[in-house]
Amino acid sequence: MDYSLRDSVEQDVSFASQHQAFLAKQSRFSFYQVNRLNLITFSNIYHPTPESSSLFLSQAVRKQLQGLDYPKHRLLDLGCGTGVIGLSLKPFVNELHLTDINSKAVLCARINAFINGISAKVYQSDLFNSVPTGGFDIIIFSPPFLQKEIRKEVELCTNDPGGNLFLRFIQEVPYYLSPQGMVFFSYSNLGDLSLLNQIPVGLKLEQLAIERFPEAGTERYAFQLTMQ
Repeated sequence: MDYSLRDSVEQDVSFASQHQAFLAKQSRFSFYQVNRLNLITFSNIYHPTPESSSLFLSQAVRKQLQGLDYPKHRLLDLGCGTGVIGLSLKPFVNELHLTDINSKAVLCARINAFINGISAKVYQSDLFNSVPTGGFDIIIFSPPFLQKEIRKEVELCTNDPGGNLFLRFIQEVPYYLSPQGMVFFSYSNLGDLSLLNQIPVGLKLEQLAIERFPEAGTERYAFQLTMQ
């Protein structure tokens, strides 16, 4: 047997097993203490576990913002889920917007903002559809990236068939970004990395962080976009 093929098969089996365990965890109601926040998480909402993409992206963004000598005015957390990223970064901004297409996630984020005493505008939106006009200084999105059909509710937080959601995001984000604003997003080699080539002209892409999982053969990345 070709060893490279065997390694590939073993990695596929490892990922499939880990992914099923991951989906099972997302299907439960849970409580977390993250970044000095107390967070409830409804079933089928992306959970802010220590190994989650949400915390990976949040840490990368925090490192970038700590280097600034003044607070940014407005932050938009798209697809906020529990609200963990935006709520964690509230000390860096004056105005926080948390949005999600899922009404359960909106309620979850609203409750989490309340129990942590954080002021935030929380509302339902399909990406930018209900976002108010005016530039945001920081826009954050931790998108789903698996190129698989969505067959059950829990897969809304993991699957993006054809990369359509991500493409909409990168095409629309320039219209909501302030001239000196920053966009942060996460992605993975489990998604279609060629989609990054479709980032609009005028936006500069920079990789901030990478995390590798050799047993599963996967990687995830934190990226920053700025106006050129």
